[in-house]
Amino acid sequence: MPLRISWTHSPCSGGCGPPTGRRSPSCCGSAVRAVRAVRAVVDVLSTSPERYLSIDVAGTVRSEPIKGTRARSADPQADERLRQELAAHPKDRAENVMITDLVRNDLSIHAVPGTLRTERLCAVESYPTVHQMVSTVSARISPEVPRADVVAAAFPPGSMTGAPKISTMDILQRLETGPRGPYSGVAGYFSTTGAADLSVLIRTLVIAPGRPEEDEALLHLGLGGAIVADSDPADEWDEVVTKSAGVLGALGVEFPSR
Repeated sequence: MPLRISWTHSPCSGGCGPPTGRRSPSCCGSAVRAVRAVRAVVDVLSTSPERYLSIDVAGTVRSEPIKGTRARSADPQADERLRQELAAHPKDRAENVMITDLVRNDLSIHAVPGTLRTERLCAVESYPTVHQMVSTVSARISPEVPRADVVAAAFPPGSMTGAPKISTMDILQRLETGPRGPYSGVAGYFSTTGAADLSVLIRTLVIAPGRPEEDEALLHLGLGGAIVADSDPADEWDEVVTKSAGVLGALGVEFPSR
């Protein structure tokens, strides 16, 4: 379920780039500017750690879904305990395995028979502000299959919907109060070589025009978590706060009080 933090800010001078720096580096960051009309320029600045799909020139497709997050600690011993706790946590592992199975199903649609494999399951990657649980699924696709078809068959990202995908999307449509916008979608590129690389739009800032008379911009940060039967509300809220830390810290903004 998504949560959106919004606030006003002076427009970026000279253009905007991803709010990364030392605090929020990203393996899958992106910056996209959409121009729809006068005063309708929207900047999407992402520090996403999650690869939706990559396809290399040889036709190997990979997806790296993330499920499971822990805040990091400045104390090395406490930080290692947090990493190990995430790696062994039954709820996080169950969620990650569920989404990995969903991604396997999505990639199998266009996979060459016998090439679908799980390269790693429930691995933990560490970033400056968080530990994340990540799995990697790969397959090979034949040259005749359009790369856009492979991407479309797996869309939207399973880590953003849950499983089973179609019925869960129907439930989300009924429960959520409005469209998510760019948040939880994807951004990336298709190359003329046949390669492609797209990330999931999490840890992503959307900058839209504010009031013209104030010459201001509206900044939106989408956040969320997976709600399952054994979710604890306090833990889910803490996870949302943790996920916000990189982007908000890079901007010098604090998470709003409850």
